[in-house]
Amino acid sequence: MSTLKYAYYQFKKETEYPVLKIVLASFLFCLFCIGAAIYAGFFIRLNDFWGIYKLSQLLNYNDPTTWLNGAFPIFGILQLRLLGDYYVIFASILLSSISGGVIILICLFRVDDNPKNNWIYYTPLTLLFHTTFLKYCTIAGPYMVSVALCLMGIVLWVFYKRLFTASILIGLACLFRYDMIFVFGALFLAQLIQRNKKALLLLSIGFLLAYSPQLIVDVMSGNLPFTTFHEIPVTFLDWQHYELKNNALMSTVFTYPLKFGLLLLKNTWNLKWYYVIAAAGFLLKTNKKSNELLTISFVMILYSVATSCFNTTRSPLLLLPLTVICVHLLLTNQVLLIPRISSFHKKGILFISLLFIGINIFSFLNKIIEERKLLKDYEEVEAYFLKEKIYPNQVISNSLRFYFPDTPPFRIFRPGGWLHTIPWINEAGLKKMNLNSLDEIIDDCKERQIKCVLFELGSSLYAIDMGSLIKSPRLIHTKSFMQFEVYQILE
Repeated sequence: MSTLKYAYYQFKKETEYPVLKIVLASFLFCLFCIGAAIYAGFFIRLNDFWGIYKLSQLLNYNDPTTWLNGAFPIFGILQLRLLGDYYVIFASILLSSISGGVIILICLFRVDDNPKNNWIYYTPLTLLFHTTFLKYCTIAGPYMVSVALCLMGIVLWVFYKRLFTASILIGLACLFRYDMIFVFGALFLAQLIQRNKKALLLLSIGFLLAYSPQLIVDVMSGNLPFTTFHEIPVTFLDWQHYELKNNALMSTVFTYPLKFGLLLLKNTWNLKWYYVIAAAGFLLKTNKKSNELLTISFVMILYSVATSCFNTTRSPLLLLPLTVICVHLLLTNQVLLIPRISSFHKKGILFISLLFIGINIFSFLNKIIEERKLLKDYEEVEAYFLKEKIYPNQVISNSLRFYFPDTPPFRIFRPGGWLHTIPWINEAGLKKMNLNSLDEIIDDCKERQIKCVLFELGSSLYAIDMGSLIKSPRLIHTKSFMQFEVYQILE
């Protein structure tokens, strides 16, 4: 114990970090996110989670073809499989909240590295109260854990020169989300430009070692290493007919070059402030910490460009903490400027920062309250179905959000979606619906032993005109709720 105490005091003395305060702040952030999730009843707000959950259910250890899906890496699927059914939602959201706390911890350690200890250096941390960041800290899925691992890798690489450890962490991040490979690509390109052979070797070996489970999966499933056959959804296409018009990236580029260019410009515009801050890192660098600032800015720009080719919805999850670090480096590089800021301007900066935090927390909490209300509605509908001995896989709906909150497998049947872009899914019993006519849709439902149609007012569903479907004489209205109407399929 004395050795641990000595190590702690030495660490505190050498780095001048208020360790306990930083850890406490991160712990309080975790508690805030977990508390919000508990209040919302661990509501599943992201529909993609049910696709990942379904893949975890279909994962067959004896059938290597089910190990590769091309949408999510093996660890993102395996973690849900290991959690089981009853605790999968709780444990997955808990992991996201803890990952958010780790990200806060990393950013606090970087921002607190300032001998002046001026509060103005802490203002970039307000960016982590962005609603997108708060939202994903209470979402079930592999998103936040991949960001936390990747951010640890970037910080160790840039500031502590732990190249091998950093590359392993980035490789592990890629086992949860494929898009983190863009960070590996950015760091690899940066070292290639600098002609740093040692760094390139360490980066490559560490990454390949950490990413080797996915490479083994690729080969064991009968594919080449780094295989991905998932057709990437392009947002300018019609999501109502997802499975009919979904296109892989390269075919989209050549088939719809103008539309793809417009999409790229739109997504680039969505990330404009990250480009501006990264560009400032290039232009306003000084001799002090210039290499760190350049590397962070370079990673931000390349990651933004890469993700703009697909969709920018989740890009801020990594870009926000990188922006915190980048802005802090910009401030510390302008050491002569900070002391000259007047008391009036400091109060203005503090007011704007607190206002930003307040608005985002207010918006986030409003969303949590709305989710709590939705969950109560879902529980009421679930109770009705269970009373009638109807289970999740016997219900089809136009609602993208509804699920059975307390009854595995939770998810009701929905036609369409990205699951159907995976080649082996049809053989796994998830074949696409026959959509040629309403009668054929109903016949298809009966073949799948679907008993009820749950119609959500004002919602829509991929590929099916639910408004026409519920008017079919082969359906009978049986129950009304505040947001939903229940129809039974006649024998």
